[in-house]
Amino acid sequence: MKNQKIQLKVKVKSLAEEARIIRKEERKAKGRDSQLLSSLQCHRRISLREESRSAQLAYAFLRGLQYEQVERKCKTPPNWYRVKQLVEKFGRCWNTEENYSRMKDDKKEELVRFEKWKNAAFLVGK
Repeated sequence: MKNQKIQLKVKVKSLAEEARIIRKEERKAKGRDSQLLSSLQCHRRISLREESRSAQLAYAFLRGLQYEQVERKCKTPPNWYRVKQLVEKFGRCWNTEENYSRMKDDKKEELVRFEKWKNAAFLVGK
């Protein structure tokens, strides 16, 4: 499982680097190509920001942090569907050396823990 968390950590870092690269390209496009500038800003502010937030929340969950430790105040709810996808992908890994049914039970247990974690997040905003 540790390798999976490291892969998710790399994803979080690469998304942050992508945002830095886009900002640099935005500066270059400023004043020259308004359509390109708008497209880059839209991608960074909407798609990239949402994916980054989802990845960071999934990483926090897998590290055992509480939701309120990661986001104390937020105006919009995260994309829980995407966070769950990332938890499924980078959570418990399917290891051929271990018993398949045991890993399947561990995966179910992890998803139940995630649902409890997600439900606790709703209480933070209230």
